[in-house]
Amino acid sequence: MKSIKRIFLLFFLAAGLTCYSQKKETKPRCFADELLQKAIEKNPGFKGQMDHQDDEIITYKKKHLLQKSITKPIIIPVVIYVINTGVGAVENLTDIRINSQIDALNNYFQNSGIQFCIATKNGVDPIPTLSGGTQITPGIIHITNASLSTHDVATEQAQLVATAWGLSPQKFLRIWVVKDIVENGVATNIGGYSMFPGQSIVFDGIVIKANVFGDINTCTNCPPDYNQGKTLAHEVGHYLNLHHTFYEGCAETTTGNCETKGDRVCDTPPAIEYYGCSPGYNSCNEINDLPDDTTNFMAYGGDNCINHFTTGQNERMYSAINLYRSNLVSTDNLIFTGVCGSNNLLSATFDATNFSPCSGTTVTFSPLMTTGVTYSWNFGDPASGANNFSTLANPSHIYTTAASSPYNVTLTITDGTQTVVQTNFIYVNVCSPIQSTDDNWYFGSTNGLTFNTGIPVYNDSANLNGNSFGEASAVQSNSSGQLLFYTSGVKVWNNAHVQINTANPLMGHVSSHGGVLIVPKPGSTSQYYIFTQDAESGLNGSTYSIVNVTGTTATMTTTVNKAIIPPVGQGFLTGNNGALISCESITAIASCNGYWIITSGKKNTGYSIIVYELTANELKYVSQLDLPTDLQTPWVLIKSSPDGNKIVYAAFGYGTHLMNFNKKTGVVSNRINLDQAGIYGTCFSPNSKVLYLGSFISGFQYDLQVANPVATMQQLPDYVASHGEMQMGPDNKIYITSSTNLKRLGVIHRPNEIITDGANNCLVTKNGPVVQNSLVFCLPNLINAKPSTAYNNTIAYYIESCLTYRFTANVCDQTFNWSFGDPASGSNTSTLANPTHTFSEPGTYIVTLNGTINTTIIVGSIAPIISGSTTACVSNAKQTYHSTQISQGQTVKWSIVSGSGSMTTLSTQPDVIINWTSLPGTVRLTVTDVTGCINIIEQVITEYCIGDQCAPNIVFDIPEAATTETYKVSNNIVTQNNYQVASGKDISLIAANSIVMKTSTVIKNGSLFLAKIAPCIPARPSSDRIAMEDPLQKLTVYPNPTEGELNLLGTKIKEIYLFDVLGKDVFYSKYDNVNTTTIDISGLQQGIYFMKVVSDGNIIDTVKIIKD
Repeated sequence: MKSIKRIFLLFFLAAGLTCYSQKKETKPRCFADELLQKAIEKNPGFKGQMDHQDDEIITYKKKHLLQKSITKPIIIPVVIYVINTGVGAVENLTDIRINSQIDALNNYFQNSGIQFCIATKNGVDPIPTLSGGTQITPGIIHITNASLSTHDVATEQAQLVATAWGLSPQKFLRIWVVKDIVENGVATNIGGYSMFPGQSIVFDGIVIKANVFGDINTCTNCPPDYNQGKTLAHEVGHYLNLHHTFYEGCAETTTGNCETKGDRVCDTPPAIEYYGCSPGYNSCNEINDLPDDTTNFMAYGGDNCINHFTTGQNERMYSAINLYRSNLVSTDNLIFTGVCGSNNLLSATFDATNFSPCSGTTVTFSPLMTTGVTYSWNFGDPASGANNFSTLANPSHIYTTAASSPYNVTLTITDGTQTVVQTNFIYVNVCSPIQSTDDNWYFGSTNGLTFNTGIPVYNDSANLNGNSFGEASAVQSNSSGQLLFYTSGVKVWNNAHVQINTANPLMGHVSSHGGVLIVPKPGSTSQYYIFTQDAESGLNGSTYSIVNVTGTTATMTTTVNKAIIPPVGQGFLTGNNGALISCESITAIASCNGYWIITSGKKNTGYSIIVYELTANELKYVSQLDLPTDLQTPWVLIKSSPDGNKIVYAAFGYGTHLMNFNKKTGVVSNRINLDQAGIYGTCFSPNSKVLYLGSFISGFQYDLQVANPVATMQQLPDYVASHGEMQMGPDNKIYITSSTNLKRLGVIHRPNEIITDGANNCLVTKNGPVVQNSLVFCLPNLINAKPSTAYNNTIAYYIESCLTYRFTANVCDQTFNWSFGDPASGSNTSTLANPTHTFSEPGTYIVTLNGTINTTIIVGSIAPIISGSTTACVSNAKQTYHSTQISQGQTVKWSIVSGSGSMTTLSTQPDVIINWTSLPGTVRLTVTDVTGCINIIEQVITEYCIGDQCAPNIVFDIPEAATTETYKVSNNIVTQNNYQVASGKDISLIAANSIVMKTSTVIKNGSLFLAKIAPCIPARPSSDRIAMEDPLQKLTVYPNPTEGELNLLGTKIKEIYLFDVLGKDVFYSKYDNVNTTTIDISGLQQGIYFMKVVSDGNIIDTVKIIKD
């Protein structure tokens, strides 16, 4: 795609750079706000990415921080690079001064619950030192480089990154201390700058001037008001996603939304940039007007002024750490980096020789902790009997069948005082041999995989000759899976890994992301095209060469680097030999006459998608589609769905759009903006109904069969940050590169499955194939829309709107006769290749093509059901509780359409409580799904006041029971939060189905309280109630959702089972009829689980558990 230098410059200009100025100038010196505004003007999609991060932070805070207290500090490993002009130079700070700055930083972040420790190792290796550098104190590296010591923010970021080569930004906070900071050679007052999380794939860290680095005792040469080390606190704030307190000025005063405007923090008043420290200074007039927070670390007061982060800022930093820098602060990484206190840490993380083995093969496990602990293994394979357990450090297990896959392996480790638990899945495969033209992959730094055994196996044959690929790779095998040849877009190697074009290199580029593709020549069984794209719209442009294969022996033909000519008069720019100047990526879709070749070409007015058709006789231009402003860059990735009906166009750092492709005409249409910037990897599912996107902070899934795929976006549950390229393998699994783990691919094992309720239905995992060399960001560019998948005699369909569907024929027929199975519509037939039909009503229909090909579709959504109260009493029990079950992508709206009352909860949630003031009344539920279909249902509420008879349900609206009373219902009773029974009063709750006691229920001294599940019977005197037997208490499980601990109480517990959504047993424990217990599931992955509790009398309760 680009050199490291150019990658960084893109992000420097596009969004990540924040900085801190030592004193006010006549123009803004802190470039954060100015550059951000320019980036948004240039690329509107970038603002969408930042807004998405803000939404994620808001959601995270609501889920995790309402009752969150940090019991121990979050530790961040730090490495310091001191870039200086020589021994004795004033900027060559001593290690004592470096440590004093870290001590000061920890003091400033003490109330934030964040601690910084200098790292001492890089796994089993020491912290690397660049040639010519010195490292006396581990983690503090002094590098003499006079040029770099005066750091140019516009041109020298890549050189700084090179000094830290070998240290991942996902594992270390890297800080460069320099003599001075200039811009394009011009002096500035910039004191430091930092990157926001996820804004650059290359530069992630902090640059700071030496004369503001150190504490008040060591910073003797610092300016008087910048000598306490608080500049670094400011920059670390940016690193942890804090804006300046004056970001966007007084914007919050006009919108009122402090979480999405201004600095996105609600307890820092809106402000305008100000360099003073005057108490009471007030630059904005907001509601509940407050003075500016001039003493905030993210304001522009000097070190004698700024002194704190607010609670809201702490919450935002905590959220950003857990969302975007979680690996940095993980226990495993603290052990890996050897930070302070890491010797006392305990981890149950473990590895396996293969997380995706063939059935019947041996898997050996190895824990991270190897000394001073004991082990308890459960291999998740109860059918193996006693072999399901082990106490060895490095046990082995044989999974005999794939039928029960995946298997949930649990390791419990204890050191005598601490116990930790970790789980991982083993995905067992049947391993039928694969014979495919995609059987062999070569990619990254001399890595190879072979799929012919049924699973990917590492193949280091390319490593023998040092064949490396950068971001461009394409491989061709024959239909039997035998390797023929492969290429980096510059070099071409045969199946013996010997270069066959030494005299005539191809005109592609190893930094052209997805910029090389091999396409079989139509009508030939022995020749193949290699299409190449120059990097960054280089002048070599789009070219092709032809390779001849005899048997399995590949040789170059005389057709080498032939220019692809754009259409005349269409405004496309040309380079060397008249070649189309293009973007970096190219893809192909099978046509009935050969292949459609799809890339994008550059014009004076921007980029346009351009489509050619490759036939046995020629390569000819077919169509083009102008692209919007958020796709105007050469750094793109184009992928097609296996059925060839859709393409995705991801402009790295800009926008991502989904488009339709007409296989009959070669026309691209119907762009849908997916509101994602910074996408580097993308792939469709094998069935073409699901799309996956990968950025450097997260991964996403979209359901493509609905009218608005954006509404279906789900974040991948087990998707580690900093993932890169994606590609579907011949085993129909999707493989993912990662810059967090440079030698292990991630895998989506069931990519056709839609994620529901955050559950990992698609089985994405970071534990994929291991390679021996760096992955970089490249996987082979393959033809996903092959003839066998694009023309498989099936019908594809997509929802356009409620009841309206668009159909595509995956056939090469010249005539099309459709029947939609809907004669009531009056337009039941069509002869178009890709017709659209609006069905007459919801229902099940059989759609037929040409009399022989058919598919069954269910049109419309199922009508919702309202559960809950049907009666209330205005005088004493006037609340009703209502709920419904909704599917993914559906929205709800509750309303009162007769009677009168008010809702005490949000009307847009699945559950609602209504306070009635007059009855009878009617509550209406409106459910809208992602297709736009609307279902409406109503529930009538009648008045029924408690007497001697039984009401169906009661929902209490009173917090305290002040009089003796018996409440009887034939269904459910629900109390209030903080419900209390007054002293000396008797309360009996009798329900035939359930009694729900909300939080903080209190039974005061001298009162009698009965909660009983029993058939409704007439009221009894108080004395009779006192003589009753002890009530049967119901099982209570809390908190739910949980991050780890679950408390159970209320029944005599005998056994507890926990199952994942696939029905696999992930937890089991036996008890001796205990009334209360606590279990820890912190080692389980996020998602939904089902708990089965067996109590005395073999009574079984089942509870859905949500693990955060």
